Parts: sequence; C-alpha cells; structure tokens
Amino acid sequence: MPWDQESEAIPFYGTLLSISIDGGSTYKKVAEVRSINGPSAAAESVDVSHSESPSGYREFIGGMKDGGEFSAELNFFPASYADSAYVDLETFLGYLGAKYDYRVTWADSAGTKWEFKGILTAFAPSGEIGGAVTMSVTVKVAGAMDLSAS
Repeated sequence: MPWDQESEAIPFYGTLLSISIDGGSTYKKVAEVRSINGPSAAAESVDVSHSESPSGYREFIGGMKDGGEFSAELNFFPASYADSAYVDLETFLGYLGAKYDYRVTWADSAGTKWEFKGILTAFAPSGEIGGAVTMSVTVKVAGAMDLSAS
C-alpha cells in the first residue's frame, strides 16, 4: 500500500541558534549558522542482574540521563558582526568554559524552540582552497533540555 500523506519535514533554512548570558531573559542570535547537530541525549542502563534473574537473562533499569553534546558549524568571520541582534564571534568565543542558556529555533510554522543550559567546550576554525572558512563549536548540555519551548 503506497504512502499517501505528504511529508511534514521542515527545512533547515531559517533555523536559528541563540545564546543568553542573562539567565534566559534576552537572547542574541549566533550569526551565519551552516549546520546544527544534536543535542545527542542518552540514558544509562544499570545492570541489576542477579543469580536468580528470570530465564538467565540480564535485567536492567534506567539510570542517569545525559544531555550529550550539541555542535554547530558557522561561517568564520573574525571581525564584529554589524547587526546588534547577533552576538559577535569574539564575544561568543569568550564564553569558552562558561555555562549559559542556548536556544535552537526550528524553521517550522510553529517556531518550535529547544532550550538548554550548556558549556561551550570547543571551537575550531577550518578552511580549504575553494571553500569558505568555517568554524565548528561544541557545547556540552548541562542538565535537562526543554524540548517543548515555544
């Protein structure tokens, strides 16, 4: 039987990455985001097997959750960004090692937002002949994520 429903996929174009350094009251956009990966949440499984586990199978219970990491690739531009609605690169990289509020606003019709606290743990510019200089940034998610923010 053929699938007769149109896809409800959303485009990446229009997706925004933002950061707040005032506890989530105001957010500034991170400029020229090329891609986003994550957050990559996971949960531990705790082995609770014992000598009388049913049928000799291991038993598990859920353990601690980990928000994982979030990464993004940006166009690299060392000078300040002209639009004050955006955090400039020099300021953003100054947040290395600090915990702040992050928000991803997806490009769906509802403007779905995912919010989480995170620590900027790494950044690395890269480039090659014939391509733009880009920079990857990695953020460690620090706590629970709000995946229903809107």
